[in-house]
Order: sequence, then structure tokens, then C-alpha cells
Amino acid sequence: MPSVIEHEEASHVEYHSQVAGASSGFVRMDSAMCRYARGEASEEALLRIYQELVESHAMEAFVGRILELMSRAPEFTPLWISSNECPIIANSSAVLSIRCHSSHGELESIYAAPGEIVLTLLTKGPRSVELFESDEPLGVQRFVRRAALMQGESLTINRGQAFRINGEPEPALYARLLLGMSDHTATYDASTLEFIAMVSLDPIASRWDFMAQVAGYLDSESAKPILARLVRHPSYNVRWKALQSLFGHDTELALGLLSSFRTDPSEYIATQAREEYGRICDEMGAEPEAERNG
Repeated sequence: MPSVIEHEEASHVEYHSQVAGASSGFVRMDSAMCRYARGEASEEALLRIYQELVESHAMEAFVGRILELMSRAPEFTPLWISSNECPIIANSSAVLSIRCHSSHGELESIYAAPGEIVLTLLTKGPRSVELFESDEPLGVQRFVRRAALMQGESLTINRGQAFRINGEPEPALYARLLLGMSDHTATYDASTLEFIAMVSLDPIASRWDFMAQVAGYLDSESAKPILARLVRHPSYNVRWKALQSLFGHDTELALGLLSSFRTDPSEYIATQAREEYGRICDEMGAEPEAERNG
């Protein structure tokens, strides 16, 4: 019986085999996205290949091949970003994915695009997509316009704009090409359009962010060494998540770190830390003991 690692490697190879088999355009897109990450290919080049993939129904062919593989090989485990989005090709600079949306799976939050996004409706229309933007980086999003998409039509979402797909009982399938990642992506409440938090769309930082959150549920003996390292992580989001988790295991240490976070290189985290530290001081009626002793 193959080990878990061998199985995962086999699934990885098989996945890429299915992607390449669905369309030769995916192979060209993979190459173009790698060159784009190195600054050797333009956005226009990626957009041309993307449009060819949409027009040739390559996305649908990809779905068909993956579903067929999963039905005959139950142990096959493709990697999913979430329950409603599947990456086809992804790197640190761009992501080509398929997104499924319905009123039953509406998202609680939306995000400001870190780079240009091209969204294409693959199934029957019309479907409505609303665009928003904010006058301030952390301000409330305001409505810009509503676009109606028919099957095969695309919508370009500019950097900094947020979008909300209006829910319909019948699910719809979209292709999405995201050009550009960011470690400082603003998220907003999908209903009120108010700012929630900054997050990272970088796949590596996102994994560490997840681990910082999971570590908070471990026993203190296991969690504290992990969190003590993650509060020094280069990604501000990971540092902040690790600090929040640390409060559940060592309040005194976490308070001392919260104080130091008031001068964090990330202005977003520094502001959050100053507000949270001030709130704790107000509740205690004085500066926390950890700060006085520090």
C-alpha cells in the first residue's frame, strides 16, 4: 500500500496530467503564468490565452475530466482553495480558477481585488454582478455599477474594486483569472460593505496564517513554542493571528507582545494593536502589569 506522501505525489502528477489533457491551452497558460511571475510576459498575453480557453470550452473539459477521474479513483485528492473555488493553475503572481456560486453558498465577505480580475460566466445567463470601491483604503465600500453577464461574457474588475455575485437558486459556474497577489488585501462584510480586516492572498502566507489559528486549539505546551515563532513571521497577518491565539495560552506574554506590536512595521497591525491595548488599559483602569514590569 502506498504511503500518504506517495499517494499525494501521485495525485499531484495525475491532476496536472488531467489539466494538460483537457486543453493544450492550459499548458501554454501555465508557461505564460510562470513567465508573468518573472516579469517576462505581459497581462495582455495571459488575457489572450484566457479568452482562447473560455471560447474553446476548456474549463468545462477540465471539470469533466476531474469529475471522471474522481468517480473512477475515489482516493484521488485534488487540492481545493475552498468549497466554491477550484484552482486550475496558480503561482505567486496569478491564479486561473473555476468558481461556483448560488444563493445557498453566498459568501459572508468580499475582498478588494489586489490586481485585475477577469470573471467569465460559463453557464446560462443572465447573472448579475455588483462592483464596489472605496474612497479610503479601510473605508466602507460604495456601489459603482451592476453588470449583467450572459454565457461566455466577461467582466473586468479593476485593482482595488470589490465585487459581489448576486445569488440565484440555480448555481452558476464562472472562470476567474486573477492577475496579482497581495499580502495586504482588504476584506469587507458582504451585506454592510464595512471593512472587516486585512488578509493575505499569498498562498504560502495563507498556510501559515491557518497554522497560527490552528495552533491556538492545541494544548499550551505544544502551542506556545509554535506561536512564539509565528509572532515574528514576516507576514503581518500571521503575526497578528499568532498573537491572538497566544492570548488563550499565556496572557502575560501576549500582553507584552501586544504592547510591542503598537510599533509594528505594518501600520494596519500597529493601529489594531494600539486600539486593542488601549481597550485593555481602559478595562483594567491602568496599564497592564506586564507592561509596567517590562
